[in-house]
Amino acid sequence: MTIAIHISRRDDIHKYVLKSFLTAAETHPDDHFIFISDTPSITGMSLPGNCTPVHIGPEIKNGLLRYYWYNYKIPAILNRYHAEVLFTPREVCSLNTEVPQVMLLSEIIPSRGGRREQLRKKYSEKAFRIGTFETAVHARASKLFPKKKLFNALHGLNTETVVQNDENEHPYFAALINKHNKHEIVMLLKAFSLFKKWQRSSYQLKLIVNLQGHPDPVPNFSNYKYRNDVELISNPDLKNTMATLANSFAIIQLFNAPEGSRTEIEAMHYGIPVISTCPETLRQNYFGTSVLYAANSDAGIAEQLMRLYKDESTYRHFSNAAKEFAGQFSWQAGAETLYRIAGEAVAQRL
Repeated sequence: MTIAIHISRRDDIHKYVLKSFLTAAETHPDDHFIFISDTPSITGMSLPGNCTPVHIGPEIKNGLLRYYWYNYKIPAILNRYHAEVLFTPREVCSLNTEVPQVMLLSEIIPSRGGRREQLRKKYSEKAFRIGTFETAVHARASKLFPKKKLFNALHGLNTETVVQNDENEHPYFAALINKHNKHEIVMLLKAFSLFKKWQRSSYQLKLIVNLQGHPDPVPNFSNYKYRNDVELISNPDLKNTMATLANSFAIIQLFNAPEGSRTEIEAMHYGIPVISTCPETLRQNYFGTSVLYAANSDAGIAEQLMRLYKDESTYRHFSNAAKEFAGQFSWQAGAETLYRIAGEAVAQRL
């Protein structure tokens, strides 16, 4: 079986797509994997012997180039390598080939009608199957494409060894702050104030602030009563972000991006409980029963902070639940799901 995969650096999931198919290639050495890229980055990679990197320009920088690239560049490559199935890393297909295609979605982009909606209809009809890497995206895609048979290939986690904090450091809660939830910083600080008021402890709060170009992300922070117990960590790299989360007492997830945070899920691998303000109507599509939910208010968050702090059995329960939830993200399982879908696509043409 010859499987073609478009690896695009402009798509958030390209690293997950690449690693998933590299895992599949190592498991299935008799099959041929064609990694197609619109940038030359992949040609310098060390790949298994059954993998072929192919760079074809021009680099996709806008929708017009993407349409041209898929409909005039991709068909020739598929013919040259006798590809039997093509995986695309977003909501797009080539309309000029009979090779079955599988769209892999990391998000659902609003169409706002017009040409985008017309292309969405054409692409969904052209695609053999539609896959996702997140349960939340899967739920939304199921509503958007009710006639398609969808699948979910949960990718593995990037769980590197985390450096342990100094044993003398005060225990702390941690939260990720970004452009989606920055307006909730004040609510979180009020929640921490209530916690400190109810339970006079040495616990601290660390805010991982990923806001480029925002030198003062917390309004009037110098007037905050417990400012000496709050640390603002501005734009850390992924390694330091993970170390901060994985060494925390608990993570406070201010519900933000529709797909949640992979970084927070990776921290759950270490048994760190999560308090989430995810709306009740969406909980089953995100973390299910694996996290502690709080009302989206300062009092609601503070109550759950107290609950984890005071009740050891509750803390232990949600620590174990976090590990179990993160455990379902497996590179091998995700790779096998993608390989199975490839086989189904090839079989339906025979």
